[in-house]
Amino acid sequence: MKIRIPALLITAAFAAGCGASAPAPAASTSPSPAPAAAATSATPAAPMTGAAARSAATSYFDLYAAGQYAAAYELLSPAAQKVIKERVWVRVHQECRGTPGLAYKVTRPVLAGSIAVVNVSLAGAASSLGSEEQSFAYRGGRWLYVPSDLSLYRHRTVPEILAGLKAQGVCS
Repeated sequence: MKIRIPALLITAAFAAGCGASAPAPAASTSPSPAPAAAATSATPAAPMTGAAARSAATSYFDLYAAGQYAAAYELLSPAAQKVIKERVWVRVHQECRGTPGLAYKVTRPVLAGSIAVVNVSLAGAASSLGSEEQSFAYRGGRWLYVPSDLSLYRHRTVPEILAGLKAQGVCS
């Protein structure tokens, strides 16, 4: 049975074969970069692995569950951020809150190139309701959430978006 997780608008559609993390690279004979060169990046890149994708997904859903919508927005893909302005995202999700106290469980990352699909369910007793698959894309050294359907947000005001979410049964 599929559930509609409050943080998610529509179940992501993804068809891919079995994915696996890439094997660790063989030891290199070239020298390591100088410490000064490594220090130029403010945020170290996340590895392009299933474990890193799962960690990013867990971070996103933990922030969302805690009502930290601005912080969760920072973990949206650039394409999603292009469609949804941060102030709109935050306001919509502040006004369309799910059941308080829900937590999410993220499992089974499957990699297909720079896309990871994770299985997301509600944690605890609510886990029996089912799960959804959600996509994350590896961009700029980070795994970022890729909402499956942004059509509700395109060229719409916050009240229009909320009305659409209510019609879908996502908001009460």
